[in-house]
Parts: sequence; C-alpha cells; structure tokens
Amino acid sequence: MGKRKSRTVVKSGPAPKVMKVFDCPFCSHVQTIEVKMERTKNMGTLSCRICGASYRKCPLMSLTKEVDIYTEWIDYCEELNNPESKKKRE
Repeated sequence: MGKRKSRTVVKSGPAPKVMKVFDCPFCSHVQTIEVKMERTKNMGTLSCRICGASYRKCPLMSLTKEVDIYTEWIDYCEELNNPESKKKRE
C-alpha cells in the first residue's frame, strides 16, 4: 500500500494596506501629506507638513478611504489648472 497524500496548506500573506501618507505635488517633498478622517463629523482633511497646502472633503461615504480623498484633491487641482480639459470630456 502507498502513502496517502497530505494536503498542503497555502498560507496567504497579509492583505495590502492602503497608504495614509502621500507625496506633496506642490513642494515635491516625499511623505508629507497626512490625511485625517473624522467619521463623526463626516469630514476628511489633508494637509502638507512643509508647505501647508490643504484640502477638505465633505461629506464622506462609508467606503471612502484616505487614498480617495488624495486622488480627488489631485483631480481638483488639475481641473483648476486646466479648465479647458473639463470641457473636452463633456
């Protein structure tokens, strides 16, 4: 008789984490934008520790993460710099 095959247990690694600290597009410093989520006030704010650039997002959805606020801020800045690009999309 032969040996029975043992089941191999596949260990999965830890789930990838969403970033909470980002690079500032204005002063080009690395890891200076901090995002704070205040779920009780339904508000998210981000600010740069070096140049003081800031952005506030209200209201927050239940699934909103820090990276969502950061990307929305970047989109808002690009829209202010290139108002014609919004007209092209519509």
